[in-house]
Amino acid sequence: MRGAGQVTAGIACCAALAAPAAAQGIRTVAGGAEEAAIAVTAQVRHTTTIVLPREEAIADVVAGDADYWDVSAAENVAYVKPLEAGVASNVTLVAESGRVWALLVAESSGEEPDLVVYVDGPERPSLAEAPRHAPAFVAGGELAAHLAEEAAARAELLAIEEAAAEEVAAIRGEHDAAWTRWRDEYPRRLRFPYRLDEAAFAPPFEVEALWHDGRFTYLRSRAEESPALYELQKADRRFGRTGLEPSLVSYEVFDDGLYVADHVLGPGRLRIGDSETEWTVGRGDRAWTWKTRAAVGGVIAAVAAVFVQGMAR
Repeated sequence: MRGAGQVTAGIACCAALAAPAAAQGIRTVAGGAEEAAIAVTAQVRHTTTIVLPREEAIADVVAGDADYWDVSAAENVAYVKPLEAGVASNVTLVAESGRVWALLVAESSGEEPDLVVYVDGPERPSLAEAPRHAPAFVAGGELAAHLAEEAAARAELLAIEEAAAEEVAAIRGEHDAAWTRWRDEYPRRLRFPYRLDEAAFAPPFEVEALWHDGRFTYLRSRAEESPALYELQKADRRFGRTGLEPSLVSYEVFDDGLYVADHVLGPGRLRIGDSETEWTVGRGDRAWTWKTRAAVGGVIAAVAAVFVQGMAR
């Protein structure tokens, strides 16, 4: 029994020594403390540390009586130190988030000082209760740097827009000049050396005009069926043949009855079913008839549209 009493006394003694050590000078203030002043007990030759929630950053710290209180802050931690016994004042902590904490500080040499005061963050409000745009404090240097970056970005964007506008204007000028040159020069490049049989103008061929521009050959027809197009070329004498032989010509067809061969044709032949008609090539151009003018005018308009679309790309 005596041994048991000694053990019990030892445990009680250890507990008495450990209990103050765990809480001596260190305490935590519940969340929402910024809504009421926090009482802080300080002591000369001691520094009291105020620890705000981790997500906060102190933007400014102000002491009501700066002659007797030394206050400073870094990140989310503030330091309060009395310079004389028996003094009391208030300290205000302003965070970048816009939250404000008020401290009532008092020096007391007869009481245990607060060495560290932890301030818990408030409970997060629901989305419905949270303000749409919470006010926030930003350091002056950060604001100036942000404004400078914004001004530089705006200036860069303006320079890009001006350069793009100049480039577009230059391209449009080049296209306008190219279009003007083409419009003035192209009609002079048209040649009408082909002599068509009379049958070519009647059904089933219904040819309106046949000409070339030095690069392509154009056939305008109102025929309901596309004709087979042959070019009459010299026969290969190596095989004992003489005269002219028909060679099938490929062409591109447009919706308005325009057939375009990819080279300048010599004499040739058209065939639709069992019907055939031919043309020859004369030395000079034929006179432009009103029918030919109308057909070629429509072609020039169509080619111009294609030309303009090409420039737009």
